[in-house]
Amino acid sequence: MYIPKRSHSITHRIKNSRFIATAEPFDDLSGVKQRVEEIRGQNPGSAHVVYALSVGDEKNRSFAMSDDGEPKGTAGRPALEVLRGSGITDCLVSIVRYFGGTKLGTGGLVRAYGGATKAALESLPVKELIDTLDFSLETPYEHHEPVQRALSGLGAEITDEQFGEKVTMYGRVAREAFAACAEAVRETSRGTVTLVAPEQTESEDKDET
Repeated sequence: MYIPKRSHSITHRIKNSRFIATAEPFDDLSGVKQRVEEIRGQNPGSAHVVYALSVGDEKNRSFAMSDDGEPKGTAGRPALEVLRGSGITDCLVSIVRYFGGTKLGTGGLVRAYGGATKAALESLPVKELIDTLDFSLETPYEHHEPVQRALSGLGAEITDEQFGEKVTMYGRVAREAFAACAEAVRETSRGTVTLVAPEQTESEDKDET
């Protein structure tokens, strides 16, 4: 599966109506209505702001959509079907319609919203969705920089650091690279530092029970 690299917009004109379709990175299912209202505020005078949303990976994927006043099933549903079949996730597609004075009919609306979504996604810059694990570790100051370099060299991203008696580091790494990172941390720290992934710890606890 793929996720957007950045936002991308296209404009379709059909019988004087203007359809502005924007695909953007978005992974907050609960925040979609607020985002759509922001888009509506940026487009005063628009007749409708239809949307389709896909969040999560192939094993745990959620969807949302809205016709926003268009006849039921003519706007959000065709947009969502295109998005669902595109292989792109963590993506919000919004379609802003400026009414041009001519009604398109139900078939025309389905083609307009589905076509605008398809065009936006076909030209959207994307990157591969990588399955990741969050991790944490505590390290004495003497090992802080060497451990940091070892993790960065294996593609791990450090998201936060807290400095106390020891340095607590938090980060994210591709799931397939976690074992190599854990081994690199052990070697670099001479066995004194352990890389911990809460998700793996929970899984081990369940296996024991």
